Amino acid sequence: MAAQDISTYCPEWSDDERMSVMFSPMRHKELNPESWNSKMLFWSSLISQWCLTNNKCSVTVEILEKAFQRDGKSPHCLQEVLSECIRTGQVVDHGRFVGSIAPKDTWGGWVRSGGWGAVQMMGDKVVGHNPSSLVLPTVAVKLIDQLHTKLKSLKPLMKLKHFQYLDEESLQDFQDSESQGLLEFLSAKKLIVCKTIENTKIFKVSLDNSIVAFDETDDGIIKLHQTLGTLDKDIESFENEVKDLGAKVKQLLKSNSRQSAKSFLQRQKIVEKNLEKKLNQKLNTESILDEILGAESNKKVVDSYKAGLDALKATLHDKSLEDVDDLMDEIGDTLVKGEDLATTLSKNVLDDSVETIDLEQELNDLSREESDLDVSKELINVAVSKEDQELMDMLEQLEVDIQPQIKPAENKILVAS
Repeated sequence: MAAQDISTYCPEWSDDERMSVMFSPMRHKELNPESWNSKMLFWSSLISQWCLTNNKCSVTVEILEKAFQRDGKSPHCLQEVLSECIRTGQVVDHGRFVGSIAPKDTWGGWVRSGGWGAVQMMGDKVVGHNPSSLVLPTVAVKLIDQLHTKLKSLKPLMKLKHFQYLDEESLQDFQDSESQGLLEFLSAKKLIVCKTIENTKIFKVSLDNSIVAFDETDDGIIKLHQTLGTLDKDIESFENEVKDLGAKVKQLLKSNSRQSAKSFLQRQKIVEKNLEKKLNQKLNTESILDEILGAESNKKVVDSYKAGLDALKATLHDKSLEDVDDLMDEIGDTLVKGEDLATTLSKNVLDDSVETIDLEQELNDLSREESDLDVSKELINVAVSKEDQELMDMLEQLEVDIQPQIKPAENKILVAS
């Protein structure tokens, strides 16, 4: 970093005489404790500020020597400064910091959380010390929170109340070494977890600082989402094919190739049936996914019932057993009615008999309105040409026997429990 940049937050950096003293090697503390403390405070504060300014929380002696070059010279005291910062816990090595931020659900986790300074002194004797990769905890915590906030603001594949899913493409802006290091720390805190599902990397990100992990339910949700993506592509392909085949039939009729037109029309009808199947599969998949995503709120309702029932039992401790049994039966009946109501509502939404006739009638009405509008325009502009009318007559007279030779395989959807 250039000297003028550091001088924006360190005015002393431009003072040659002052910096000559700061760049010199550290003397023994006993010789001049006040000067020693002043110099140590200067460098520890400057290192922290430099890390914040450059969004870095991990450093090495080499990185700092290069960053703080002045007139081609590097400070001669950085090794001693970092050693003192390690001793006081202002700087910790990478491994110990990862251990300190991991969830404290075990005795080992509790030991690792005994304070950065205490861990340094105890850990050096137990597991050794590697000062080559160092982390500034106060800076790291701030940068971790900033990255977590950015991840939560990204557009997700799917979003639930406590977490959201991201794909690998969403994290393309976080491929630099600093971001990768922060992602490692977020992973250590179990605020983000990654898993490859169907050859695709999926990230699960906590939205409320609760611990996240992948389980079978996550696998099922992601696979259903991926299935929807595949169905969307298939549907688009079939729709385009139907359109192309329709245009081909019209073209062949214009050239009086009735037999070829009939063959293409037969193919068009087969593709239309396949398109209808894909649309039904998509509706079923969406319904299953909605049920899974809605299970979270259903669980809360059940938990509320349980809490209310526990409270009811507590208030009725002095009642007779017969009274309690009656009340329990009444509550059970009420729950059954509520379940029946929910089932009925769900059937009304998803039932195949969803008034198909009414929907068809509405579509016909809309088509009729469009036709009336088109006729009005044609009357204003120009009548239908004789050639088009003859083409329509030929289509109506065309007989098509649709008997597909290949029966499409049934598409089964597996949902993880």
